[in-house]
Amino acid sequence: MAHPVDCWSDTGPDPIILLQGVEGVREQIPPSRLHIRTLYEGSFSGGEPEYMVLFNRELRYFASTNGDSPMRMLFDGKDVLRFDGASSVILRNLDTQTPDYLFDPRLLGITTSYGWDATIHGSLHLKAPTIELVGREQVNDKAAWRVRMVETNGWDLDIWIDDESGFAVYRIDEKFIGYGRRTTRSFYENQKYLWLPSRIEGEEFNAKGDLLCRRKISILAAEGKVRIPTNTWTLGGLLAGINLPSWVAVTDVRIGQIVGYWNEGRLGPPVPDATRPVPPAASAKRIVVLTVMALFMIAPLVAMWWNRNRKGSSQAAQG
Repeated sequence: MAHPVDCWSDTGPDPIILLQGVEGVREQIPPSRLHIRTLYEGSFSGGEPEYMVLFNRELRYFASTNGDSPMRMLFDGKDVLRFDGASSVILRNLDTQTPDYLFDPRLLGITTSYGWDATIHGSLHLKAPTIELVGREQVNDKAAWRVRMVETNGWDLDIWIDDESGFAVYRIDEKFIGYGRRTTRSFYENQKYLWLPSRIEGEEFNAKGDLLCRRKISILAAEGKVRIPTNTWTLGGLLAGINLPSWVAVTDVRIGQIVGYWNEGRLGPPVPDATRPVPPAASAKRIVVLTVMALFMIAPLVAMWWNRNRKGSSQAAQG
């Protein structure tokens, strides 16, 4: 884990160094496997979906573990692939988010929202025109440095960083002038996996201060430095281990076309081949039947030809 910062002024450490410390720790998280439970309480909420999550830097894979169907999603570094749990795969871009979870797990605890295309660097707002150290405060019974970033569009964010505990982030307050605010608190309770908080709780309020929603994400189990096969980040990896129908349509919504069908472990042409009937094996009885049928069909033609030739021969003899 990282060490405390050693760049101090008369009032405390350089706030940019503190933010860079958080960024450095998050960038160094090794390939990991997580079991997470999510809860969103808002206008449209229900249930507590759980996921098995694999990630290696920006690559990530989310598989539903307690849903009605084995829905899965992954980001392979270029495309988003989503299997609906039944018979269809959708391809799309990372910046065309749907309500499904596919955020970078390294953002847990350093953001109040979970956008697919959000990054560590962007979430810490290291390019904000104003970055200042507010002071040292207690958060969750722990001491942390409070850093404030202010943007020119009326947005500001406060983040509490503990540089003596691996640059752990304990709290984030985000305000949007005229719109409302969001807050997130993080708890580090798994001593065997301290790269990320084990529990994140947040709320969102409107401009009047009314509660709009609550969100809670719990890491039920975590394992770091895991070996993740490279084929995990492929269509085959997405569909591995699932009892699939014969043909799984793969549609690229960016062009509005089916690009192929997954069948027997490979992606085939856009139009699946029709199953060709297999002719029955020939048998002596079948051969006899077919021969008799052929004779019945040919016999009239042979008789007509014979009569015509015989009539022609008789006329020639009389002439």
